[in-house]
Amino acid sequence: MPTFFVDRNLGKTFPKILSENNIDVITHDDIFEQSTPDEEWLEAAGKNGWYVITLDKRIRYVPVEKEAVKEFNIGLFVLSMKNMSMEERAYIFIKNYRRICRFINRTPLPFVATISRTGEINKKDLG
Repeated sequence: MPTFFVDRNLGKTFPKILSENNIDVITHDDIFEQSTPDEEWLEAAGKNGWYVITLDKRIRYVPVEKEAVKEFNIGLFVLSMKNMSMEERAYIFIKNYRRICRFINRTPLPFVATISRTGEINKKDLG
């Protein structure tokens, strides 16, 4: 069962719902200060083998963050579900949890993938 590190931009509701549905979750604020640079928590996620969930689609374009994803061998999921509540996003993640686990099992690290509102998972190029 994978452990998911939930970025601070997903607030408290999203990880709470995942946790209530027996998904192993660690939140950004469980470990880090709000001001912690992304590359620092990305390093911790990689070293601990946590899969990252975020709303930040820019991570794969910011050089220092993209390099952290590569260097620390991270599996990162970007929720591309515009105009949805955190509750709706959480339930889409839960509904597609088995699909997400299959994706993890067959996709070598590092990767960045989006999860759409339909549960479709698309791997993105890290360049």
